[in-house]
Amino acid sequence: MQMLSEDLPDPANTISINSAYKDSLGLPGIKMHYRLSDYSRAVLPQMMEDYVNWVQVTNGKPRTLPGAWSSEHHLMGTTIMGTDPKDSVVDPDLRCHDHGNMFLVTTGVMPTSSCVNPTLTGMALAIRAGRTIAAEV
Repeated sequence: MQMLSEDLPDPANTISINSAYKDSLGLPGIKMHYRLSDYSRAVLPQMMEDYVNWVQVTNGKPRTLPGAWSSEHHLMGTTIMGTDPKDSVVDPDLRCHDHGNMFLVTTGVMPTSSCVNPTLTGMALAIRAGRTIAAEV
């Protein structure tokens, strides 16, 4: 059993260039600034209660109680979609605000991570971007 929660967008969570680190090609690395939101932390007590109730109802035997947060499942964000270049990277067609001939076809344009896999949404976004690109070629 796995319990999932949504982490809301937070402008303080950012990715930036780490000039102190260089990869094998000499390119700079990244710095990730991330803080688990109070909103997400607040759900843990209810999740724990639901887990205990589920174990009891199913006559299960818990190995360990949940409580560790992980966020490696659905990587999203950093190239957020929106209509205002001040707070987004791409427009609703995934066209970069700063480069009219560049599209970012990725789930990275999603401003928040849902509890479920973003594959279908990513595919829909790719189709939208593809239609725009095809109409302009």
